[in-house]
Amino acid sequence: MKVQEFMLTDVPVVKVGASLRDVAAVLAEHEASGVIVVDEAGEVVGVVSETVLASVLKRITDDAEDIRSETALWAEIIPA
Repeated sequence: MKVQEFMLTDVPVVKVGASLRDVAAVLAEHEASGVIVVDEAGEVVGVVSETVLASVLKRITDDAEDIRSETALWAEIIPA
């Protein structure tokens, strides 16, 4: 069996400036596990997979939790 027999030919694509929300929407719309990222000239510059997207979202969530915790700590140290 050759790859051409089962590869996707209608591959989802986003431009390099796309937001995480845009990438997630394209993944959902195409029921795909990844998207190709292209520059303004249409040249492929990378790929974003579901795994990479989930990792980035987790890091953002963890960072947000760290910021909330730090803000709460400073609020206790320096009351309003």
